[in-house]
Amino acid sequence: MKMSIVLSWAYMTYLLCYAYINARHFKKPIDLWGNFIPEMIFFQAIFGYLVMCIIYKWSVDWLGTGAQPPGLLNMLIYMFLQPGTLDERLYSGQGYVQVTLLCIAFAQVPILLFLKPFYLRRQHNRARAQGYRGDGETSVVSGLDRGDESRALMEGQGNSFDEDDERVAVITQNIDEDPGEFEFGKVMIYQVIHTIEFYLNSVSYTALYLRLWALSLAYQQLSVVL
Repeated sequence: MKMSIVLSWAYMTYLLCYAYINARHFKKPIDLWGNFIPEMIFFQAIFGYLVMCIIYKWSVDWLGTGAQPPGLLNMLIYMFLQPGTLDERLYSGQGYVQVTLLCIAFAQVPILLFLKPFYLRRQHNRARAQGYRGDGETSVVSGLDRGDESRALMEGQGNSFDEDDERVAVITQNIDEDPGEFEFGKVMIYQVIHTIEFYLNSVSYTALYLRLWALSLAYQQLSVVL
């Protein structure tokens, strides 16, 4: 069972690293700071900590010490339901470490939910504020539609369409199908769905690898019967 959890942790960490590669490849720093980093911190604070406890438990000679090895499943349950409470102690200072890791993990939830949508809205408002056509016109160029034409109008007025605004415009176009409008509610709903999906996948993929444990038990019992 412990080996199955270690394999699931390695697999999920491998998948999360692709989010970093995609953010670097498509030059989307907000995906790096708003998605990859909080997801990696949350996953390592919970499941990475569990894997470290598994490895530590393997490294201790419990027969030589005469102590009773603690159950890691109960440890993880108490970590969420009763933070700081320990059924059996694995190492000194364990309660403090678990409470700290739990606070760090839950602190990533609002970052994952709100950082990217509010950043995109801020950059979109900046792009619109720099896109007035002229003194006698009240229409505003969004900075997202007709990129070449908008850039030419801005350069004619002396306003520079810098690289950051252009990058944010590309990010917003990928999220919103209508490049001329930025719907904050739509972006927020998309981010909420992404957050829920990440947390569900973190648990489901870990539980999925427990099939290896069940399979090993089945073969063991079958061999005993034969």
